Formats: sequence, C-alpha cells, structure tokens
Amino acid sequence: MKKLTKEEKERYNKMISLEDMSEEDMLKLKNSSVLVIGAGGLGSGALPVLAASGVGQIGIVEYDKIENNNLQRQTIYNVEDVGESKLEKAAAMILRKNPNSEIIKYNDELNKSNIQSILKSFDIILDCTDNFNIRYLINDTCATMNKTLVYASVGEYEGMVSILHHKNKKCLRDLFPLQPEPLNEKGIFPTLPLITGSLQANETLKIIIEKGNNLDGNLLHFNILENTFYVLEL
Repeated sequence: MKKLTKEEKERYNKMISLEDMSEEDMLKLKNSSVLVIGAGGLGSGALPVLAASGVGQIGIVEYDKIENNNLQRQTIYNVEDVGESKLEKAAAMILRKNPNSEIIKYNDELNKSNIQSILKSFDIILDCTDNFNIRYLINDTCATMNKTLVYASVGEYEGMVSILHHKNKKCLRDLFPLQPEPLNEKGIFPTLPLITGSLQANETLKIIIEKGNNLDGNLLHFNILENTFYVLEL
C-alpha cells in the first residue's frame, strides 16, 4: 500500500486536521481509483476536486474536442483550448493541480464492446455524461460488474445526484424504468454542472473514507434558481 510522503502530509494538512479525519483516511484516498466518464460540465466540477483531495488514480473517458460554446460552463478549459482534445487538457489540468495523481486516459466512445475492459480497474465510477444511451449502458454495466456508480444529471436550473449499485443496490432503472425520449437541447445555468459535479466528487470521497451520510439509495434533487433541495428515497 502506498504511504503518504512528507509533502503530501503538508498538502493535505487541512483535511487530516479535521476532527473526523486522519492520515489513514488520506491513505484510503491515495490508494483509491476513480473513473470519470465525461470531461464536460459535470467533469469540470468533479475532476479538480478529486485531484486536489488526493485520489491516487483518476481515469478519464472523453473523446470530444473543446468548442467555444463549452466555455460558459466547462471551466477547466480556456479560450485558447478551443479545438483541442478535452481529454488531454483535462489530464494536464489534474497534473498541474496534483502531480501525485496517476492519470489514465481513454480517448474512446463507450460501447458494449469496450466498457467492461475500461471499468474493470476502478473502484468507483462517475457518470458525467449527457447522453441517455450511454447512461443506461454505464448503469447496466455497473450492475453486472458490481461497481459503485455516482450518478448525476443536469438541465436548465435543476440537478440530480445519486449513488447506485452500492450497498443498497439501487439502479438507474429504479428512477427511470424506461429510457426517456431525447429532448430538444435546452439551456443550462453555468454554475449548475459545477455544483452538481462537485457533489459527485463529495459523495465519492465519503464512500472512499467511509464517513458521514451519503446518497446510497437516495436521490438529491435541487433547483439552484429557487434554492430548493430535496432528498428522495428511491
């Protein structure tokens, strides 16, 4: 098992000094592996937090290029990045934030033939995608492989976060038994995916260190315009 270095103890001092935290918890994070599927808006919220918090191995699945209309909400990218690979820019951002993180890059579009080989090496999977077909593929594969899935979705002013296929063994199909029909693309408030992705990262950290209450088997639904937050049991 990897140990904390002197530099890491200094870096994570504010976490280690929390009443309910310890070096042992930081070692759990350092020895964990998390796969983030999608490096767009949700990924922009989740990836920097996972890296800064000391997750030892971070996988990223992304094959898109950066577009100008991404910049309003995908804050890990800059104007000069337009046309570049999201995967490469996201990986470079993580290493600048925490060079101790090991980055595994997948420049692939998930499908039935490659998803199991990609997911198999990771403890926790984050669904940061925006495509119903891919969401159900991720969900069903996590069910088959017994992988914990931190699910999220966003639209306009509303976000949802849940933990699936963990101890309570809840499934995306408990929430949406039938795959919804694709909707016309609507707008999105710029803070929404960042808040939602950060909540995904927060739930992931709590699972790894086994502290606090998490959303296993529950759905957090919120509206950032109205400041309404509800936790619903699945």
